Amino acid sequence: YLPDEHNKLCIHLEAQLVSSTLIVALNACKDRGCDPEEFLREVCTTAMRPYEQDPCLQVPIAALRRCRADEGTPDAAQSHAWWSYLPQSVEQRDVRHENALRVKMSEYLCLIAHLEIVDVVAGNLVEERCLAGARPVRRVLLEGLLILRNGSRFSLNSEDVEVGTKSSAALV
Repeated sequence: YLPDEHNKLCIHLEAQLVSSTLIVALNACKDRGCDPEEFLREVCTTAMRPYEQDPCLQVPIAALRRCRADEGTPDAAQSHAWWSYLPQSVEQRDVRHENALRVKMSEYLCLIAHLEIVDVVAGNLVEERCLAGARPVRRVLLEGLLILRNGSRFSLNSEDVEVGTKSSAALV
């Protein structure tokens, strides 16, 4: 997907931030004649595999799926509150394990948020079913991916766009 000069680019994904490295990668992918949406989908699905295969994450990931499928809770599909759906039988572990688990689940949720953005652009998912916490980033990346799809380059008005800022995608 990426040209040789970007082979070692460290792409930063965050659910609260659109990084300049992600924008560089998406533009480089488009410049090379590849599909930036397909690239981002591949990055996310590849990065999600180790989380989904991690034995320590099986229970939390199942809890996240239950959380987002809970038809009795308004806006459940937008929720990230996996800890609320952990079985009561899950025994308390030491603090280091709990902190590591939270970090891994945060990383996993970030990947889900980016994958959902690709699914929305592709028409496979409606925004109302996406993680609520990623709404500002989703707005910017949706606009950016549509800009790329229309043949232009994607840039931002600032180096990185954080939640709550006024920066937005722009044509270059």
